[in-house]
Amino acid sequence: MPISAIHRRRALLAAEWLWYALLAAAVLRFTWLKWTDLFIDFGHELYTAWMLSCGKTLYLDVARYFGPLSSCVNALWFRLLCPSLHHLYLLNFLVWLAILACLRRILSLIASPPARVAGLSLFILFFSFVSYSATPNDNYLSPYVHEITHGFLLSLLALFAVDAAFRRDSLPLHALAGVLAGLLLLTKPEVAFAGCLALAAACPLAALRRLASPRRLCLAALVAFLSAATVLAATFALLAIHLPFRTATDALLLPWRSLFNPQIRAMPYFAFSMGTDDLAANLRSMFFPVFPLFLALHAAFAFLPRLRLPRTAIRILPAAISLAFALFCLFRVDYRLFPRSLPLFVLFALALSFFPRAAPVPLLRLLFSLFAFALLFKIFFFVRIWHYGFVLAAPAFLCTVALTLDWLPALHPSRPCRRAAIALALLFWCLFAFVFLRGLRETRAEHPAEHPVRTGNPGDAFFSDDRTLHWNAMEDFLRANLPPEATLAAFPSAAMMNYLLRLPSSIPFATLAPPEFSAYTESAVLAALRRNPPDYILYANADTSFYGVPFFGLGYARTVFEWICIHYDLAHVEGPPPFASPTHGLALYRRKSLSPSP
Repeated sequence: MPISAIHRRRALLAAEWLWYALLAAAVLRFTWLKWTDLFIDFGHELYTAWMLSCGKTLYLDVARYFGPLSSCVNALWFRLLCPSLHHLYLLNFLVWLAILACLRRILSLIASPPARVAGLSLFILFFSFVSYSATPNDNYLSPYVHEITHGFLLSLLALFAVDAAFRRDSLPLHALAGVLAGLLLLTKPEVAFAGCLALAAACPLAALRRLASPRRLCLAALVAFLSAATVLAATFALLAIHLPFRTATDALLLPWRSLFNPQIRAMPYFAFSMGTDDLAANLRSMFFPVFPLFLALHAAFAFLPRLRLPRTAIRILPAAISLAFALFCLFRVDYRLFPRSLPLFVLFALALSFFPRAAPVPLLRLLFSLFAFALLFKIFFFVRIWHYGFVLAAPAFLCTVALTLDWLPALHPSRPCRRAAIALALLFWCLFAFVFLRGLRETRAEHPAEHPVRTGNPGDAFFSDDRTLHWNAMEDFLRANLPPEATLAAFPSAAMMNYLLRLPSSIPFATLAPPEFSAYTESAVLAALRRNPPDYILYANADTSFYGVPFFGLGYARTVFEWICIHYDLAHVEGPPPFASPTHGLALYRRKSLSPSP
């Protein structure tokens, strides 16, 4: 390659990464320290990492119903630096940066540069750091569980490894893909399922493409399987050294059992998340109107060259059709509902990959599209870019961008139609970005005090909503009145207080929201309380009706709460007392056998 071409290529690469850096900086500035919720999920993530970094044992001292990988990685990070929310933000940013680099590399191999830049720009703007819901844990800096982001990264790396293995005919790379698959199975079931499904499909798809002989394919599959099995066996052996056999077994199987737990699956929250609560309406949103319009327009572009029209008309008509479509989308399409159609776009992209053509599509494109489709299963009938969608819908979104900007236009032999198809897609994605950015701006204008209050020490500081007023008052009271050797259990979802005060719980269950409570069972929780009762219990008043039960101690965990009322005295209240209001209030209970607090 000539030196001038190398310099031009490096300059373009630097310009592209500078563009991504500017976008990321803008979004980070817009959302600075507003990524974490006080009560839901992330407090448990911090508490688990802190406890393990102090030498506690996962699954014995700290209960968890996901695999051990992410908790151990976070704990090691805390040991290398020190326990700090901001340090965990840094680690999560590095994970996000690795995900961005992997996505860029994948799109470089399967799509054109404009599709890659457009897709990754939208990924940075709308998936990475912005939280759309009242619970701001659906972002890469403060994920509701780290297993989903770590699993996403491992899946992308495994796809790279298996694609490179077939291109280079390398058994060590197949072994690496197997090792990554084994690690992936130690994260979260939905992302592990999608990643492993794509990896399992690699050999059959390679056989269809005749990328290797049947004997070589069988050997590659065996090497990958044995590598994954070795990782799982080694993990189980390490767990069995420190844990009872049954606990070690549950550490690997409980995530999958919880996925099919009928009590958890029956909760209204999960029906809403999957879209099965209103299946007919969600199916209508999936099929209409954007997906059939895209297909109809591309069918028109394919049909236009066959018409005996003047050359001028052939050039003008595609542009006019594209403009009409863009105007229709601007005024008649609810862009908030557009992600509902992502399963159809990805399925169409998969079908298009097998369409007869002169040159077959890259294997990596097939694997990535299959991974993107399988990752949608948990939200298949209610796909969104918020909540779970910040990970689960991201690959499907990128596939759709590549499909509309690259793969579909490439099918049109007519240059005017091909250009019109690309212009149509660019208009659509520009309108998508405009509508979502305007929506975010309007939301911020309507709720200027959405995250007005700062909490936490300097290394753990973040901003939250007006619930923080009661939280800060209770935190100050606890700092002033609880001895440093005290134990504190925070029910049902206030493990953030344990972490901020650096006060451990005496029982393994740091979070007892309805899903966790159903996974652990009430008898196990009650037995732990009786065996080692905490000095204090912090009750975080929270209406959990979206799970199908209203309050901890009222709709569920009644026996546990009755036991607390018998053995503990109410010592202090900030905000509404238990069950009095759906607003988050905080009540502190002191064990009766302790001397009265000041």
